[in-house]
Amino acid sequence: MYDALEELSDLSLALQRADINLPVANKLVSRQVEVFAARKTTESGFYKEACDAVEIGLFRGVQVVDTASNSKQREIPKAQFNQALADSIAARLLPNTEKQLCDTVKVVDASSFPPQ
Repeated sequence: MYDALEELSDLSLALQRADINLPVANKLVSRQVEVFAARKTTESGFYKEACDAVEIGLFRGVQVVDTASNSKQREIPKAQFNQALADSIAARLLPNTEKQLCDTVKVVDASSFPPQ
């Protein structure tokens, strides 16, 4: 979850830049949706290592206490969490009917002009 919050923070800062434009913003948000959607089905080695450490109660010689089993806190399902993030961000994307507007804005964007 920390990785997701860090990525959302980075996305927020990128979208607040003074030189951001509509096509770049749309591209950044679309990429983040793809990242969260992909993350729901793939497990990184670090995530698996953390789950294994909680299961056996030991991580690199340090005892790990599973507080979730002793309290009413439940683990958030990883796939569900990442899908919810992807859906929430996708809802903020330009609708397909507005993609033409995004392409039209690219034409007048000075950063897309060839160098002189």
